[in-house]
Amino acid sequence: MNLRKQILLLSAALLLAGFSSPLQAQNPDLPPTLKGNWIDAKTNLWTLTFEPGFAVADTAFWDYASIAGNKKGTDYVVTLRDPQNPARLKGLGLTVVNDSTLTLSQGKSRTTLLRKNAAMATKGFASPDPSPFPSFQWGTDSMVVEGFLMDFASLGATPQQATVRYMIGKMFENGYNQQALQVDEQGRFRVVVPMWKNIQQAMVWDNWRIVSAGGRMMMAIPARGGRNLYMGTNARVNQELDAYNIYRITDRWLPRIQIGQTPAPESLEKWKDGMIARYQAAVRDSIPAFCREHNLSVKTEQLYKAFTLRAIASNFNQARYVFPELKTPDNFYWPSDGFDYENPMLFCTEDGVMNNLMVEGMFRKMNHYKADQAGGLSEYDFETLSDMGKYYRSDTARVNDFYRRNGKKLPALTKEENDSLMMRFFAATAAEYIQSSPNRDAAFADGLYWMWNAERRPLPATTLAWIDDFVRDPAIRQIIHASNERFAALIEMANKSVFNEETLPAAMMDADSILAAIVAPHRGKVIYLDIWGTWCSPCRAQMALVPAVKEALEGKDVVYIYLANGSPRDTWRSMIAEYRLFGSNTIHYNLPAQQQGAFDAKYLGRGYPTYILVDKEGKFVTKEAPWPAQKKELIQAIEELLAR
Repeated sequence: MNLRKQILLLSAALLLAGFSSPLQAQNPDLPPTLKGNWIDAKTNLWTLTFEPGFAVADTAFWDYASIAGNKKGTDYVVTLRDPQNPARLKGLGLTVVNDSTLTLSQGKSRTTLLRKNAAMATKGFASPDPSPFPSFQWGTDSMVVEGFLMDFASLGATPQQATVRYMIGKMFENGYNQQALQVDEQGRFRVVVPMWKNIQQAMVWDNWRIVSAGGRMMMAIPARGGRNLYMGTNARVNQELDAYNIYRITDRWLPRIQIGQTPAPESLEKWKDGMIARYQAAVRDSIPAFCREHNLSVKTEQLYKAFTLRAIASNFNQARYVFPELKTPDNFYWPSDGFDYENPMLFCTEDGVMNNLMVEGMFRKMNHYKADQAGGLSEYDFETLSDMGKYYRSDTARVNDFYRRNGKKLPALTKEENDSLMMRFFAATAAEYIQSSPNRDAAFADGLYWMWNAERRPLPATTLAWIDDFVRDPAIRQIIHASNERFAALIEMANKSVFNEETLPAAMMDADSILAAIVAPHRGKVIYLDIWGTWCSPCRAQMALVPAVKEALEGKDVVYIYLANGSPRDTWRSMIAEYRLFGSNTIHYNLPAQQQGAFDAKYLGRGYPTYILVDKEGKFVTKEAPWPAQKKELIQAIEELLAR
């Protein structure tokens, strides 16, 4: 007997037993005793929601087909209809025990449900969950995330005024794929989150969640603040992370350093060793003990360990800014022994740990190679070159003296030879520190994409063939080949593209003269000037947002000028093509290093990128103009200058 016939027979039986007639309107009146979010008393997981316009069950939204109840209002049969497949029905038998307790009957099973309240939100899990996350895997996929804003009607907002934001890291690149989702009339939203690994960290609404490829997650979000509810894939993990915030918890074991809050250590070596010792103690003792105390899942324990490594990486990266008086060297900390690079959750986070390991390891090996090839170097000079990252910051005079005396001894590498060596040293670093294939191959790819992010050009066929032999994971090989083809297409597009490139007299070295020469042809127009570099990831992220600004100011007297710093010509042209920085009102400069350096010495703001505004009279206005991401503020600033 199918479910539809069972429900009809059950409804008839209920009428004979004194139940009210089933309500069969599109959205029948919902009894107040059923309304709300209901939690399984045994598992402490969200199981059901009844709202006036919809229900939630089995990680999906449902419409009401009918609601039948007895005259006492203690027993109900609720029939739900799948809005995507109206022929699919779901019957629920419900007994109201009291205002905060229901009994759910489905077939022979009986489940006690508790109404979600403030006390329930802080309740932990009674039973352990020893199952770890699956092994790390690459590959393009997606996860469906649905949810709703609880008490949406109480906000007094229209759907057009309420949005839910999601954000997830891009594949092997800095930056995020992100979108603001407009809710429907009942505060609901749905998004298919693109993924490129089986488990990832994604921002949904106001915090990071754990999403899994091919999975499905439902969220109930308190519109006025409070704990979220989760149903479906990773429900327990996300509920635990909401209860014990991963950033605050990991700060217990490894607080992040900040300028002005941490006294400078007397010895960087002792400080570094102390940081590593604290990290190892946390992974070995503190994190497992905390998880046992609160009966947290093994998956959450894995995440805490990965985020603690992220915290130490953040401290190492920030040390050069927090302790500038100690001249913290670039690669003083990386690569470091004693880190858990095998943790399958390490790549769940977007933290740069692997990138630091790969890049600094590669440079150290590259410099060792150059020192070996140079031959005849003294022990002092060999050490200087092989650990160049260390001495570059801590003893600039030593580095300059080395190159003055030994520059001609160093091997002159072609670009192809240099690329090939970089790939081999990325691979050697990955193999040295990581044994498991997915993490090892992913770390190698992280290093490769570091180079690609800076240079935007395809690899030679010989290097690509060597990569195919080294990388075991077929998904990563496929991703690398697809990227290589994309960069080859960009070079081809750049070679066919025509854009406005200008130059200046080589003898012009005064910053004010350079600015005057750049703006002179555009009197009567407002100039938005971008100082950037092909190697600068924030610069590239902002360039992707420029078209929206141009569209808003279309037809107005605005000129967009780009000054590239330290950018190889092929990469520069490729990036102009990639971000389509074309148009009659778009001008490009790629000045010689000394000329650009003279300009930057006066007009560079706090770093790259820097955005400058020049008024219609050709007068400098500011070198702290709004960024393209600040679209509203930028358009307002330009329009104010246009109105003068």
